[in-house]
Amino acid sequence: MFHNGDDGHELLRGAATAGPGLPARALPLETWHVAAVGLDLLLPAIAYGAAQVVVLSAGSEDREYLAALREQMAIGESILTGLGYAGTHFAVIEARDAPSLESAFARLAPAAEPAAAAVFMLGDDKRTAIEFAVEHLVRHAPRRADAIALPAGAPFGEVLVDRAKCTMCMACVGACPESALMDGVDLPLLKFLERNCVQCGLCELRELREAVRHAADGRRDAGKACRPFDVCQRGSAAPAADVRRLPRGGHDGVEERGVRAEDGSRFLMQAAATPVAMRQPLLAEEAARANFYALLGRLFHAAPDAALLRDLARAGPIPPTGDAALAQAWQRLVDASSAMDEDAAGDEFDALFGGVGKSQVSPYAGYYTGATAVDHPRVRLRDELARLGLGRREQVSEPEDHFAGLFDVMRVLVAGGAGRERAALEVQRRFFESNLKPGVGKFLDAVAGARGANYYRSVAALGAAFVAIETESFSLD
Repeated sequence: MFHNGDDGHELLRGAATAGPGLPARALPLETWHVAAVGLDLLLPAIAYGAAQVVVLSAGSEDREYLAALREQMAIGESILTGLGYAGTHFAVIEARDAPSLESAFARLAPAAEPAAAAVFMLGDDKRTAIEFAVEHLVRHAPRRADAIALPAGAPFGEVLVDRAKCTMCMACVGACPESALMDGVDLPLLKFLERNCVQCGLCELRELREAVRHAADGRRDAGKACRPFDVCQRGSAAPAADVRRLPRGGHDGVEERGVRAEDGSRFLMQAAATPVAMRQPLLAEEAARANFYALLGRLFHAAPDAALLRDLARAGPIPPTGDAALAQAWQRLVDASSAMDEDAAGDEFDALFGGVGKSQVSPYAGYYTGATAVDHPRVRLRDELARLGLGRREQVSEPEDHFAGLFDVMRVLVAGGAGRERAALEVQRRFFESNLKPGVGKFLDAVAGARGANYYRSVAALGAAFVAIETESFSLD
C-alpha cells in the first residue's frame, strides 16, 4: 500500500492507535506523492509476489491525479486479466478516517499472484521495468495469450504501414520524437522499434498520404523489418562480420560463443571456442579473466543470439567467495538473459549502437578521450598492435579502437591465441592502461544511462564491475 507522508501517514497512525489498523497482509510504503506510482511500480510489485497494490488517498490529492492513476491501474489490470490472473490487483482507496479505511480493506479479497516471485533488479528506466515485469508474468501466466486488448490510450501497440500508399519519404521517421520509427540509412527500409513507441500519433499526422496508422487492437509487434520494403515483418538480421583482430586471417575459436557455470575448482565461464594449444596450463583465475573479456567483446560486437541468451540464462552464480559487485552484476545479466529474446536484443543493439546518423552510444574509445584527427589514438594503437603481432583483419571495416576489438585483444593477451603464448602481465597492464582504462568507464556509463537501454544496462553493469577489478589488480601489480 502506497501512501504519502502527510495526511496519508497521519491516517495510518490514527488507525493503528484507534483500532486494529492495517490487515496483516498489508505492507505500507511511503512515497513522496501517490501520483508517482505508475505501471513501472504496479506490475513489478505483482511480479515480485504481491497479491495486490493499493494506493491510499487521504484527501489531499487532486482528482486529476487519482483519475490518471486509475487509468494506469486499468491498463495493468487488463494485462493481468488477459494472462489469466484472477481477481482485482490494483485499487485506489479513498478514506478520511480509520473506520472507512478498515471497511475498504475488508472489501478487498486477495488476487491471484505468479507461481514464482521475480528475482530481477529494477533500474530507473520505467519502460524497462514494465517489460521485465511483463516477461515474468507471461512466463508464469495461468493461461497463454498471444494478444491482449488494452484500454484506449494505452502507450503500447504497433504501427501499421500501408505499403500501397507508402512512398518511403521518411517523413514519419523525422516526426517520431522517440526514434521508434527508423530508416535503413543506405537502404529503402523502414524499421519500427515498439519499445520506443508511446502511441503519440505524430507519425499519423505527418503522413499526409495516410500510409501510417496505429493498430486499432493495440497488438504489440514482435518482429522487425529484415528486407527493403518489409515493414514490421518477422525475420532475423544477417550475422554480423567477424570483428576479431587476429593477424593474417587467423582465428582461435568458432563464431558462436556460449557461457556455462562450473564449480569453483575450475573457471566460472568458458567460451565455446576451439581449445587453444598452450605450453603451460592456464590458471583458473586467468581463464576467468579471458572469458569475461571474451563475453564483453562478443556482446559489444553484436547483439546476443538465441543460443548465447539461452546459455547465459542457464549459467549458475559466481561462488560466494568471489567479488560481491561482480557476483551481483553477473546475476543481473543471467536474469536479464532469461527475460530477453533474440529479436528484442537485436533491436536494442541497433538502437544503441546503430540507427540513423550518429549512434546513441559511440562504441569507439577515441570518442571518450577527446581525440583529435591530428593525434588520434588509432594511429598509436595500430603501431602497438603491430608490435604485439596483432592487427585488424582485412575484411573488417571497424576501426581498431572499437571497444569490442579492445576487449578481444585483452582476451588474446590474457589467454594466448592460435600458436601464441599469453602475454606477460606487464604487457597486459600497459595495453589495458593505455587503451581501455582512459575511456571504458565513460563508455559503460553511457550505455547504462542511454535511453532505451534494457538488456545492455546489465551488460554495462557487468563490464563496470569487471573493469573495476582489473583496474585495481593492475594498480597493485
